[in-house]
Amino acid sequence: MIAENTPEENSKAKNKLKLFAKSLGLGIIEGGITAGIGFALLKLNVYAMFGILFLWLIFGWFSTYLISNNALEILTVMISGNVVASVIYYFGGISIWLFSILIGLSILFWIISFTTKILLFPSKKPQEENQPS
Repeated sequence: MIAENTPEENSKAKNKLKLFAKSLGLGIIEGGITAGIGFALLKLNVYAMFGILFLWLIFGWFSTYLISNNALEILTVMISGNVVASVIYYFGGISIWLFSILIGLSILFWIISFTTKILLFPSKKPQEENQPS
């Protein structure tokens, strides 16, 4: 027998799909913005790479306010942002050794921003046990 999905399971699947699409879109937008600004900065000076990393750190902090802090959404934002940035850097003519360093460091800065946000400012969950009855 094939078990049919209940309406509750369907709503959970739709909710997860919406969260995935939201985090994917956010990663694409952030990756595009950062890569565009980074491409312009790198044309000015090679040491502007530090400004690009600062942008990744800020976008990592900013995106934690827009998505839930679960692994699926964090990974989706990181991967989609870095793929978009890699494609823009590749077609922008930035040498492979430089954009591989940029992508690796951007992943590091994403991880730093997400972990500091999660560790320093944990989400406040209602405590039902401490409520007077």
